[in-house]
Amino acid sequence: MSSVVYMDFDDEDEEYKMKQEVLFKVEPKELFNRILLSFIPPVGRFSRVYSDLLGPLLAVCAMVFLLNAGYLFKPNNILLSPNGFMCIYISTMIIIMYLTLRFHPNHLDFVQLISLAGYSLYGHILAIGLPFLFFPDNRFFFLCLIIFGGSSTFKPIIAFNRIFHAPVFRLLIGTIFGLIQLLAILFTHLAYMHPTFIYGGNVEAV
Repeated sequence: MSSVVYMDFDDEDEEYKMKQEVLFKVEPKELFNRILLSFIPPVGRFSRVYSDLLGPLLAVCAMVFLLNAGYLFKPNNILLSPNGFMCIYISTMIIIMYLTLRFHPNHLDFVQLISLAGYSLYGHILAIGLPFLFFPDNRFFFLCLIIFGGSSTFKPIIAFNRIFHAPVFRLLIGTIFGLIQLLAILFTHLAYMHPTFIYGGNVEAV
């Protein structure tokens, strides 16, 4: 069985001509479908990696807005602002994707790897946004973390497992990516969204 992760283009010449245009040109319905697909494991007809940056850019904007909204209601704000955290997070992901291509070239390009990682941010948004907006309880947060954060992180890890041939590299990139994603969700929830958690201090009962 082939373990190829399908690309969004069938013809290389057509890809070259349209690449710049399609990065930020996605129909609303198609964009919504791609967001939904970010929570579905890459098996069968869902094994497609898209090459747009519109979805990841919207995810970053939504994440920044959500974190700043939670940051306003924190009784004791931490020194690292939400904007600063997102800059660190995005820079880390870009570096990881670049090093991935630098030391282990594969048939996906840099934009596709960034798109793959960027769409996983929608899991972050739901995992921290739903508890913040509707039910600020730790148990509900961890349920959202498992369902949304876990599924959106699981898809890139499975994709990495398919496109990288060296077992050691599969384990390394999958572990690093998974830990960064899940720890980022946990940190942003506690540092910016949790109504009573004080960073560096005592945790009050919810």
